[in-house]
Amino acid sequence: MVAVRRGVLVVVAGVAVGLAGGGPAVARVSAGGGVPGWRVVREFSGCGNGQVLAVTARAPGDAWASGYEPLCPGGVTAPLLAHWNGRSWGQVSLPSRFTTGGSNGATDVAALSGSYAWTFAGIGSASDALLQDHGRWHVYGLAANAYVSSSVVFSRGNAWAFGSIGASAYAARFNGRAWRRVGVPVVPQSTADPGPSNIWAVGPVASPAGSQRFGLAHWTGRWATVRLPGRLLPAGARVDYAWVVSDGGRGAFVAAGISARPGWVLLLWTGSTWVKVATPAAADVIGPIARDGHGGLWVASVPPGTCPAAGCDTVTMLHRHGAGTWSRTVVKVANLGLTDVRLIPGTTSLWASGNIITGSTGDFVPVILKYGL
Repeated sequence: MVAVRRGVLVVVAGVAVGLAGGGPAVARVSAGGGVPGWRVVREFSGCGNGQVLAVTARAPGDAWASGYEPLCPGGVTAPLLAHWNGRSWGQVSLPSRFTTGGSNGATDVAALSGSYAWTFAGIGSASDALLQDHGRWHVYGLAANAYVSSSVVFSRGNAWAFGSIGASAYAARFNGRAWRRVGVPVVPQSTADPGPSNIWAVGPVASPAGSQRFGLAHWTGRWATVRLPGRLLPAGARVDYAWVVSDGGRGAFVAAGISARPGWVLLLWTGSTWVKVATPAAADVIGPIARDGHGGLWVASVPPGTCPAAGCDTVTMLHRHGAGTWSRTVVKVANLGLTDVRLIPGTTSLWASGNIITGSTGDFVPVILKYGL
């Protein structure tokens, strides 16, 4: 099994599966669990390859998840959209033309409430933004071949979609009537969105297309970009992928996977300068990351030497507490791949999304996990 970032390929048991977004930790671990440890709370169809790509939460009793699942029998994929109502995760039916197979999946989800949510899907080269508003669907066309890997909605007249078209950056805004393509200075691998005038995006700089120079872009009504600091990386190291979360103030944390040991760095942009944050462990793969509700961070990681040569043995959640100390939690879920982690507002619990790889067939089973009670 080979673990690589979302947006390229994950190869498992000889099956190549296209994914989208930032940088997952894919691993094989021993089965088990604990309270309040990480545990699977919802499995979806397991007759072929599927994955929950994204999860978002508005409140303890209101969360959404999106991805793709196989249609049984046959194995062709269709979008997967699910809603948490405080008691259970239930699947949400999409417009019929997206559910007959051949769609690229519901690549992300953003919501105002349990009755107002955006998701993004397409068939062939067509890309669409799908709005569920009080049980009715409205479909809006996006640019051809646009792949939306992250999104946010602040109001009925203010939503954003971020992603790529090939190697080029893509972003669009909804003004209450239509989606309009807008510029973004990086190819967004990860975004964070504390407020309508406080959006972060990290990825390769957008010009020239395909650039390997990474930048952190900040929207405050206009975009400003700073380069990730080469001086804080090991000599000769390059950034391969990155995740971003807000620091709760004027800055942002960036967890970057790099091409040299220790395999990753954690950086803090204070709003005026870069600071390298001490980290407790090397990793072959890092991310996703999330805030913990008390000024700290969760960082998913695969320890070095366990992937890919040994088949990826351990997903470890590294927890940076608000005081700056670190702790580690092994995720005791067998054959797990993580794609997204989100804090549940008003709590210290988290949702996570991804897949479990079945031992008998090697299929990807879409799953949702939870940390906390």
